[in-house]
Amino acid sequence: MPSEPAPQVKLAIAHVLFIDIVGYSKLLITQQTELLGKLTLQKAYRTLGESDYWQKRLDSTKRLYDQGTAPASAIAGIYAILGEDEQALTWLEKAFEESDDFLVFLNIQPQFEGLHSDPRFQALVQRIFHASSAQVAVTATPF
Repeated sequence: MPSEPAPQVKLAIAHVLFIDIVGYSKLLITQQTELLGKLTLQKAYRTLGESDYWQKRLDSTKRLYDQGTAPASAIAGIYAILGEDEQALTWLEKAFEESDDFLVFLNIQPQFEGLHSDPRFQALVQRIFHASSAQVAVTATPF
């Protein structure tokens, strides 16, 4: 049976873990601050009626999607910002069919808040949850 590590070793391990946690926390705060800044700018554009800006973003994102460098969820988000709910839902369905990784955050993304009461959106969120749960169950099986 292995012997108990010395207290100094335990302290050193705890210190390294603490530094990792602090570093990760700072990274998360930085990422959240950047995201908040982008979302604030997006909301300002929408409030000011800058639909031309969003239409240009939509066009460029569609080109990127066609090239395989943008996810369907990005297009859905822009349609949601533009208030085009039908198109947003259509592209969200496409994102689900393509196993778009972004969808795990769908229910907390502010650009989709206007869709939360739509039964189709709610059904999609449920399907995503069930698909994610099934994937976790498959990957968590023992060797």
